[in-house]
Parts: sequence; structure tokens; C-alpha cells
Amino acid sequence: MNSTPEPSRKQLKHTALYGVPILCIFLLIPAIFSEWWNDEVAPWLWGLLGFWVVLIVCFKTWKRQQRLHEKAEE
Repeated sequence: MNSTPEPSRKQLKHTALYGVPILCIFLLIPAIFSEWWNDEVAPWLWGLLGFWVVLIVCFKTWKRQQRLHEKAEE
């Protein structure tokens, strides 16, 4: 008997969408203190973080346009 409710689909999308950039930020923190980490790993993390931010902005813009289009049809 599990009393905890199952997460909704919206909560799972939210976690997936915002979890990756947050993880990248936490992984970039050691780049401040380690030369190897900064030279080898940080560029990949910055690229992933930038890609994900662009993805979030595009997704939010698309959802907003979709909602506006639905309201215009009503």
C-alpha cells in the first residue's frame, strides 16, 4: 500500500524540462576549482546548458502560440 500519489504527466514534463539545466549548473560549479574539469568537461556542459535553454524557450513560445491559436478559434 503506497500512500504517495503518482506524479502527474505535467509534473514529469516539468521535472525533465528544468532538471537538465539545473544539473548542468551544479556540474559546472567544480569547473571553478579544477583546471582539468574546466578544460575538458565545462565546454560540453556549457553547450548542453545553452541547447537546453534554447529548447525551453522554443517550447514555451510554441505552447503560448498554440494557446493563443486555440483562443482565437473559439
